[in-house]
Amino acid sequence: MPLKIRVKGSLFHCGRCGKRHSNPLGHVCQVTRPAGRMTVRPEVTVSTGTCGRCGKPRGRGPLGHVCTGGGDFARRAAAEKKAVTARKRAAAAAARQARPKHEYARCKDTGCERAACQAYREGVADGLELAAAAESRS
Repeated sequence: MPLKIRVKGSLFHCGRCGKRHSNPLGHVCQVTRPAGRMTVRPEVTVSTGTCGRCGKPRGRGPLGHVCTGGGDFARRAAAEKKAVTARKRAAAAAARQARPKHEYARCKDTGCERAACQAYREGVADGLELAAAAESRS
């Protein structure tokens, strides 16, 4: 794996936003604090890039970098969550299929407490009473 060395440097340090820059005329602060003093503080940073294996910065040299294994915790957690969801969906589908359909118009149980069944029975009884009353008048 080739080693790339990157050098960044700056000459000025902004007193308002704290950022370093090389050209004081091209710097624009993104904060609205009172004006601070710009100081001349030269700084050079050397970076050896990022690790090709783990993607983390190597720091000042490749000898001090230790790759972390990364792990598969996130992948295992997502797989477990997916499995739980699949189990719940399967249980709900089984419950839906196991439950027989209950149509209020064909319900023969006089003690059925479903609201639709009770309303249908009451409507049929009221209709029969009205029909009997209409027959007796004629």
